[in-house]
Amino acid sequence: MLEISVLIAAMTGAVAGSALAAWLSGAPIWKGALTAALAMALQLGISTLLEIDNPIVNGLLFILTVGLIGGRWGFGLGTRQLALVVLGSVLFAIAVPLALIYLVLTPLGIGQG
Repeated sequence: MLEISVLIAAMTGAVAGSALAAWLSGAPIWKGALTAALAMALQLGISTLLEIDNPIVNGLLFILTVGLIGGRWGFGLGTRQLALVVLGSVLFAIAVPLALIYLVLTPLGIGQG
């Protein structure tokens, strides 16, 4: 159960971070949010089909899919806009689950052996 809540927090953080970054870069907010959501779904599908368990490979696959979906093949974001969307989605996808674990779940005693 703990893994599912951390995964949901990471997905929510990635979408929120990319939407915020898109807004800061001058792109429409929906392009940033949809780019991260589609990239997350595509990355999870690829890693499940190919049975990839390495977190470094999964992270690089997420960055690659964000670049492909948000860039030339997808929504046509410029390089400056796409760089901010990638950074926002990755940073928030890391920060939100860490905040969930250390600020919410640990004080409640959830997930401790």
